[in-house]
Amino acid sequence: MKSRLRFTANVSRFDVNMSLHFIGIPDELVMQMADKFPFRVFCTIKSHRFPAAIVKHGLDGFVIQMGNQTVKAAKIREGEEVEVLLEKDETEHGYEMPEEFEELLLQDEDGKEAWDALTKGAQRSFLYYLCSAKTQETKIKRSILILKRAREIIAEKA
Repeated sequence: MKSRLRFTANVSRFDVNMSLHFIGIPDELVMQMADKFPFRVFCTIKSHRFPAAIVKHGLDGFVIQMGNQTVKAAKIREGEEVEVLLEKDETEHGYEMPEEFEELLLQDEDGKEAWDALTKGAQRSFLYYLCSAKTQETKIKRSILILKRAREIIAEKA
């Protein structure tokens, strides 16, 4: 299986009233990367790199969905033809683990246990929030909040 693919595609929108844009990916390219779907990749368009999932889209094939934030950051628009680089995501959570959070997990055994008990999707959502922080101070504050919330979620399930 290939770990990287490069191709060109048009940016489309699911529906005029929806904010989700997408890029269609030819079946033959997708099959070169994986045989189980959905699967995670890092997508680069116009030097903007972002985590994404390749998902089946009805009978039309496979797509990468992009919200308005990603479309704006990549400086793309509906109908534009773009070069796309896909790299198979080999990370555990779909985001690089910030060192501030890694350090906190090493110091807080109960917090690590609560973190590990969360679903992969919940962990990915928290990491998205954490990685969007611009300063180290904000990352540290958010790391503490995330572990507090992870404990609360686990307690609610018990």
